Amino acid sequence: MPAHPCRLHALCALSALLVVATLTAAADEATHVHQVVATGDAAPGGGVFDRFPRLKVILGHMGEGLPFQRWRFDSRFAAYPHGLTLQRAPSEYIGRNIVITTSGVCSPAALAGAIAEMGAEAVMFSVDYPYESTAVAADFIEAAPLEERTRALVCHGNAERLLKLDLA
Repeated sequence: MPAHPCRLHALCALSALLVVATLTAAADEATHVHQVVATGDAAPGGGVFDRFPRLKVILGHMGEGLPFQRWRFDSRFAAYPHGLTLQRAPSEYIGRNIVITTSGVCSPAALAGAIAEMGAEAVMFSVDYPYESTAVAADFIEAAPLEERTRALVCHGNAERLLKLDLA
């Protein structure tokens, strides 16, 4: 027996929502970051971090997967530089100029991987409110297997430093 048309419509709508929330937005944001880092001075907007080395971009959702593509970013840029030059390997900008938040990703493995790739100074705790539960995010970061120094950096120290917050 075929599914009821309303049920099929609901499934299609749910599928579209999941694709946008997990793939489309992430791909769009990651593409923008790739363009800013790797296009060098030859393209409009490129080479931004070479011209403004103190500039920081905060990217949510555990960096939209970018921390886990750092090696490939360097590999592909080395193979296909298209005559462009950067002052650093493309991966060095991810963590130095591009920092990330945990918003929307409450995965201990993803957090550990992001910290391993970028360093504890490049990861900040954040909640993806209203899309994700604040309680779930808080429980996640409190239970995450982090050394206390790393937990302090991720939970508040990095935000205080990067956003120049004086909470004393």
